[in-house]
Amino acid sequence: MGESRGVLRRAAWIPTALLVAFASVVAILAPTLEARAADALDLRFGRHEGDQRIVLELSEPAPHRIFTLENPYRVVIDLPELNWRFSAPKPPEGVVKAVRFGLFQPGRSRMVLDLSRPARVTQAFTLEAGGGRPARLVIDLSGQDASSFSQAAGWPSDAKLVAGPPTPRPKPVSIGGPRPLVIALDPGHGGVDPGAMRHGVIEKTLALRFARLLKKELELTGRYQVIMTRDSDVYVPLRERVERARRARADLFISLHADAVEVGDAHGASVYTLSDEASDHEAAELAAQENLSDVIAGVRLNNEDDVVARVLIDLAQNETMIESRRFAATLVHQLDKSVGVLKT
Repeated sequence: MGESRGVLRRAAWIPTALLVAFASVVAILAPTLEARAADALDLRFGRHEGDQRIVLELSEPAPHRIFTLENPYRVVIDLPELNWRFSAPKPPEGVVKAVRFGLFQPGRSRMVLDLSRPARVTQAFTLEAGGGRPARLVIDLSGQDASSFSQAAGWPSDAKLVAGPPTPRPKPVSIGGPRPLVIALDPGHGGVDPGAMRHGVIEKTLALRFARLLKKELELTGRYQVIMTRDSDVYVPLRERVERARRARADLFISLHADAVEVGDAHGASVYTLSDEASDHEAAELAAQENLSDVIAGVRLNNEDDVVARVLIDLAQNETMIESRRFAATLVHQLDKSVGVLKT
């Protein structure tokens, strides 16, 4: 598509030597699952005495913590780290309009119930396995007025956000030698934020597998030091992704995504940078849109200045913008000779 236009959303990189399309990564690599303390086997919805009932089936009972948040309305369930054995189902008509789950941080999983209207948890309890049925976490929700919801909603005193272990700094370069180019690879989404889903393929998994392959190929050249903003199926807030790249003194930040469309048959790679015509207002709007993933994951969003917005705006300035466009033009040229790019 030539040099990209418009406000930065994401940069997708598909190297010629590795694969012809993103989908081939799924066929090449078999998923590797680490042993966990318990498995989440299934998620079911039902009705009980007028309430909407949510039943999470588990391989063994697990402790939990439940709290509610507003703007938007949602119920957050924290659990020990689980191995999720199912895809998110579409809830039937009721107070729950969507559900998301995944690894929130090492040792802790999170499930978020997006609500169509205010609701309260009328009861929550765990059932032991028995009678041929697995252990279950049962949660009942009932409609509630907005004022009462607001009064009860809020973060527990110990609900501290921990994004995961810090990204290690690159190894120091010997004095007098040239400094290797440091590349930060940012696999999109992760943990409780799955990204796009199409034909059983989940964007967060695909992006991470591809990033690992790309990291290996780049390091084999001996010319680059590569850090990853995440190297497991864990949720990392956008601010922390940027900070990890900054701490590593990265020269290049590449965010990897795999978009999906509901209709049509669009396919191919795309490369996005910030247009020199984009305004500060557009960049700020983009930051607000991308931070929706933080809202989805049930993360506290402060009212302080948005670091991500400032970074995006900085991309439009001076040498950074020039180098970004040069890199994008080179990448598009290489992609068009191999996997093809989306035409605009």
